[in-house]
Amino acid sequence: MKQIAKRKTSIFVIYCLLAAASALAAYDPTWTKTQCGTYSYNGLKERYVYGSNRGWINNNVWDDPAVEGVDCASYVCRALALPEYVPESTAAPYPYTTTKLIAGVPNMTEVASINNLQQWDVWVYVTSTSKHTGLFKEYSGSYIITREARSETSGVVEGKFSKQSLVDRGTRYWRRSNWAVQSQIPTVQTLAATSISSASAKLNAAITNTGSETITSAGFAWGTTSACSSGWIAAVPASDNSFSATLTGLNPSTTYYFRAQAQNRIGWGSGSVLSFKTTAATDSSVFIIDNGQAGTSSTGTWSVSGATGSYGTNSLWARDGATYSWSSPSLTAGNYEVFMWWTEFSSRSTAAPVQVYHANGRADLSVNQQLNGGQWNSLGVFYFSGTGKITLLAPGAYPTSYSADAVKFVKTASLPADTDTTNPATEVITVDNSTAGTSSVGTWAVSGGENPYGVNSLYAREPDLSYTWTFKPQLGGTYDVYLWWTEFSSRGTAVPVSVTDSQKTTYLFVNQQLNGGQWNWLGTYTMNAGQSYRVQIATMDDNSTASADAVRIVRSD
Repeated sequence: MKQIAKRKTSIFVIYCLLAAASALAAYDPTWTKTQCGTYSYNGLKERYVYGSNRGWINNNVWDDPAVEGVDCASYVCRALALPEYVPESTAAPYPYTTTKLIAGVPNMTEVASINNLQQWDVWVYVTSTSKHTGLFKEYSGSYIITREARSETSGVVEGKFSKQSLVDRGTRYWRRSNWAVQSQIPTVQTLAATSISSASAKLNAAITNTGSETITSAGFAWGTTSACSSGWIAAVPASDNSFSATLTGLNPSTTYYFRAQAQNRIGWGSGSVLSFKTTAATDSSVFIIDNGQAGTSSTGTWSVSGATGSYGTNSLWARDGATYSWSSPSLTAGNYEVFMWWTEFSSRSTAAPVQVYHANGRADLSVNQQLNGGQWNSLGVFYFSGTGKITLLAPGAYPTSYSADAVKFVKTASLPADTDTTNPATEVITVDNSTAGTSSVGTWAVSGGENPYGVNSLYAREPDLSYTWTFKPQLGGTYDVYLWWTEFSSRGTAVPVSVTDSQKTTYLFVNQQLNGGQWNWLGTYTMNAGQSYRVQIATMDDNSTASADAVRIVRSD
């Protein structure tokens, strides 16, 4: 027989298995390497084959057939790889006792009696004249039925031994104490929504079985029908595998549907579809204008889009200089958060121009309509007193397209009560995470913290990372600066924050285990019109996290 190269690992066991469930009842003598596609069959981690495809599988890697699996033509499979080279044809006395052959193999426990064997248990005996090994299948009276690897031509075959013959040979029996569990998709349970208001709701779920794999993604599909096709909101499972996310920008007195989902290496698992109904608006604080409704106007040609995820019946699209406008009814004086809904398509503009006409003038923005389609997307908070208007421009030519669907005005009470919202010179700028005007150093992931501003918040843990919000006031003067974060048990109690104005950079520390889900005042600062300023948050160490969500400045003079 050919020599077998010394193994790098310590003693381990190679089990001779078949590649399909039918192998439990019948053994295929022609079983080959090409039949080993399902590696973890029944949770076992090793296999062996013969013939032209012979070779070892260990840790899902085939060894070189030139040095492995070529010494089995005469008798049994090489079921035991020893710490040093011992060919199976070694003449008696064999240099290892039965105890030494198995003792010390990781994760193996000895079975006390032949009568206690279970399927997949291994048995082995070594005498002065012979040696043998097998894998137990079942009992048959005073006999045991086993599976063995006999030779290249025989392959894996069924054997039959009397219990007494094995006892007489001093056979020992062993069981793997940590059989790998067959991986599967996660099992997810959708739980009832909570904290339901006229414009938001908290979605809840639990992963009841991870499928023996690491969860890589989780969140909720949601919508106005049971298909849950309007949008997706990500979430991060907690240590107990529960997860939640808060939907914002919802319509009052409206039924919404949602389904929890989680993903591991095997695939996605989904919970059942549940629903909730938002409460009625307490006042005329929410105004929604869909395409084609009163208050809309357009130039150029706008056609019905074939994209999915529209608000209401459909969405429209155009190009070549067309425009689409939504004009609100008369708004009582105050600050309103403005949202826009569009549908995604492969041709959509990644920088669609949007103009917001408010009491203080016009804000020029751009939105990426290849992302976040089928949901409300915040354009910021603006001061209105009377009619407000939003205009989408479609300047590009073929193949670029622009989506016009719906806009929403939501009166917000999130600003402090002492903010002078009646001053026509008030300027409010809000910069949410992951929007224009933000940048970061290092990896900032979506957080599972509750009550984010907008769609979500971000977090980071490693030291020396940062997240920056940049803004450019148009009026100049003194501004109150506010920061929004989400609470979490791991948040830092002294997270470094810096605010740069026209005179200096001010350094602060905030406790992010308190006052999450609201605007927190960072002080009053002087800023010049048309110049850029920034707020930056930083991480401290590996022992705590920092939350990056949104920044708002409000002109106070």
